[in-house]
Amino acid sequence: MSGASSPKSETEAASKTHLHDVSHWINGAKVAGKSRRFADVYLPATGRVQARVPLANAEELNSAVEAASAASGMVFTASVEARMSPVPLP
Repeated sequence: MSGASSPKSETEAASKTHLHDVSHWINGAKVAGKSRRFADVYLPATGRVQARVPLANAEELNSAVEAASAASGMVFTASVEARMSPVPLP
């Protein structure tokens, strides 16, 4: 049966057409991936693909590392109350 696809692959292909993309979150802002490469995000309970996440390029990775490094220094200087407060979402 060459050319025939299994029901599972047809279902996965159909479900991928309705996926949402997950953005990078760098320095407090959503950042769309520029690499044009994506990875699937699976729902552990079912094993089904639920979203796509962009794979970071070198520039995005460096920006994320720089932002995280700068933010990590604030943890040591912030009060306990400040560290326990929820992060505001945009």
